[in-house]
Amino acid sequence: RGAARTGWFVNPATGEAARPHTEARFAWDEEFLYVGLYAADRDLSSEDAVSVRLQAYGTRRPLVLRLTAGGTTSDVPGTRLAVDRDGTLDDPRDEDEEWTAEIAVSWSALGRRPRAGGRVAAHFERPDGARAAAVLSF
Repeated sequence: RGAARTGWFVNPATGEAARPHTEARFAWDEEFLYVGLYAADRDLSSEDAVSVRLQAYGTRRPLVLRLTAGGTTSDVPGTRLAVDRDGTLDDPRDEDEEWTAEIAVSWSALGRRPRAGGRVAAHFERPDGARAAAVLSF
């Protein structure tokens, strides 16, 4: 149910759209919050990453994940990750295009089930400082 998106990540120093282009999208159902991530990248590295911080309103602790183009993430029970790459990891001789990630986060991992009027704050950041934030309302 539902869908939301961050729009382009921004450069915090200038407030302008960050390059390379990155954005996140969301959907949810009764079991999971789904986060889709698009990250343009001309030279894919297994260390390319996006940090994700999710916190359901009314909970004390955020859930913090680090997703990489290499397909690794923080070991958090109740999460599943899939990564797709348009390019070759760790090969600077070719020109790559992007990587995408889809992560399913169980509501139990967030400490709250979706309900009418509920909200989740989301914050994303790439190592180069590009970032985005969103508040998801149910």
